[in-house]
Amino acid sequence: MKRNLGIVAAAVILALTFSLALEAQQETFTYSGRIAWRMGKIKGKAGQTDMTGKPVVGAKVRMGPGNYTATTDAQGRFTITGIPRGSYTMHVKAKEHSSMTRWVVVNENESQDDLTLVWRHYRLGKANRNVQG
Repeated sequence: MKRNLGIVAAAVILALTFSLALEAQQETFTYSGRIAWRMGKIKGKAGQTDMTGKPVVGAKVRMGPGNYTATTDAQGRFTITGIPRGSYTMHVKAKEHSSMTRWVVVNENESQDDLTLVWRHYRLGKANRNVQG
């Protein structure tokens, strides 16, 4: 009788442990942040750095392993939900900016990361080529 009780107790403990481990694996988290502009080394007049700190709109954020992606909004913000706890490589790419790759750890309900991308091609704009007269 004692032996059967011990087996039942061990089975219950094992089932509870397995259930808790399964719940921990099914937990998902959110990773969010803001991507802003940073001036690179560019020769030019003073005052051309006024873009520093402004949001990068339309940057593509990808985290792997897995296929977790987001695109930044008008404020440079992004949010990726449904990420399991773990370590990831995050790659950020935006038009006319240098891409960035970094290693991130997701282990909280809400992880936040603010990044800056270096402006790669600084353009002042095109002159009006229409000649009238």
